[in-house]
Amino acid sequence: MGEPATPSVIKLASGQLWSQLPSASLYGAMPPDQGLLTLAQALAVSPFWQQTLGATLVVRSGPNPALTVIGKFDAATQARLDFLASWLPQALAAVQYVSYDQVVRDGDQLAANLTARLGADLLQRCHFTAIPRGGLIVLGQLAYALHLSHHQLEGVPDPQAPVVVVDDCALTGARFADFLAQHPHDQVVFACLYAHPDLRRAIEQAEDRVLACVSAHDLADYAPQRFGAEYEAWRQRAWQRSGRQRYWVGHPPQLCFPWNEPDHNFWNPVTEELESGWTLVPPQLCVKNRPQAGQVTASVQVHPPPAGALRPGPEVVFGYWQGQLVVGNGATGQSVVLSEVAADFWQALITQTTVDQALEQLATTYEVEPATLHGDLTDFITSLLDQGFLINAA
Repeated sequence: MGEPATPSVIKLASGQLWSQLPSASLYGAMPPDQGLLTLAQALAVSPFWQQTLGATLVVRSGPNPALTVIGKFDAATQARLDFLASWLPQALAAVQYVSYDQVVRDGDQLAANLTARLGADLLQRCHFTAIPRGGLIVLGQLAYALHLSHHQLEGVPDPQAPVVVVDDCALTGARFADFLAQHPHDQVVFACLYAHPDLRRAIEQAEDRVLACVSAHDLADYAPQRFGAEYEAWRQRAWQRSGRQRYWVGHPPQLCFPWNEPDHNFWNPVTEELESGWTLVPPQLCVKNRPQAGQVTASVQVHPPPAGALRPGPEVVFGYWQGQLVVGNGATGQSVVLSEVAADFWQALITQTTVDQALEQLATTYEVEPATLHGDLTDFITSLLDQGFLINAA
């Protein structure tokens, strides 16, 4: 039938999670089957897989929908998977996807907030630039909302004129700090669509050159709620682990745009380093997440709802990993790698309504006596029923 599997089978998310997601979030608006497939497509293009020798993401649809990963993982990768699996529920609940239509409205709001803070006369004297790449898109919208002239957007700025630096969002202020380090402007205004108010205040207090830090909307911080009594200890660790200058640490929403999803970093206790986390928006919704040439990605496979009474157990998933069919239990981690013949037996059983139909399908492939084929298939079924990989729902 099969040999003990070397690949691990790890459950990442289940359909039950969807009942806990806010309907306004990107994933909360999707039914579980669609949400799990969309999530798998997003996770598959994460930089995470560059550190892993192949992996398969399997979506189980129908009853007990789930998302599972199959692969061979070392201790550091296992630590990554453990953390990221535990992180997914709060991350999915906090994903805020900003559509192009919303960007237009946000650009109008940012223009109004800049005018209220600086005044129309001062804004007409300002030169405008952007932090690539999302800032360039926002600047285009802002240019029309503020009726900026070409000379305010082109060439070398007047050294006496304030420079407005535009970005799509600010989560820690690290990209703005990089801009300040590279540009010696005497008067700077930072303008973005989304930022936490404490971050804006911290920038204004820390940087004498910054006249104002303005956003269209405030971001919330979920860190106090998430860490509770451990919040201050977490905050201190976050400051110590940062490898770049930042003005603020917190847990804002997982903000995503059609052109960009900000990087999500996490602390790996095995490597004792900050590492890149998973992407949460699939390539069809975010240009940045389209796979690049040579990029290592995970494969995504979907197995359909069961056809007959013999079906995978409620926590069982199956998928091809490096050419082998792996059947595993996402709850216990138990798994088997099926031989070529056993894989054909499995596929026939889960795609056909009855055992007789499965035998008819297999008879077109294997030229053996019907009684022999029936006996081999019966032994296969009995073994998998005993191990809990198959159940009889009749």
